[in-house]
Amino acid sequence: MRKPREPVPIERADEHLDKVSDVVTLILKGHLLVEEALFAAVQTRFPHPQYFLDANLRFAQLLSIAKGLFFTEEYAPVWDAIQALNSVRNRLAHSLEPSVDSEELKKISFLMPVPKGASLDHPEAGSLINAGLGAILTYLWLVPSGVAKANNGLQSDAPQATRA
Repeated sequence: MRKPREPVPIERADEHLDKVSDVVTLILKGHLLVEEALFAAVQTRFPHPQYFLDANLRFAQLLSIAKGLFFTEEYAPVWDAIQALNSVRNRLAHSLEPSVDSEELKKISFLMPVPKGASLDHPEAGSLINAGLGAILTYLWLVPSGVAKANNGLQSDAPQATRA
């Protein structure tokens, strides 16, 4: 049985992302940090999170559960960014010559303006992705504490695990 995960502290993200200059490494490490943050957020809704963690969910399954628990229309761009990050990560991991278009880059770095036609080769791609990852991780760290109301304001009567 696995132990419940702690929320991903911003310092952990900084430690792993700040000095990364390679865009592919940034996406791969960012994806792992987002996955950790999704697990940490979702487990807060389980009275016995160790059983949830034992499920060994794939990222896409975990994302669907997280959206079911925490999605609000106001934060839809964050969820779109996570989905785009997963799609790009999968393409990078499973293709020798992956292509990433500016629309995907726009979704991942949803808070920043993306130059027209930008791709992973663009000189600003790393900064744009890093900014998007920072926003995603901050949201996922805050969402279980009620920053975005779970289930669009409908609270479950089920007991909830507490965050550390």
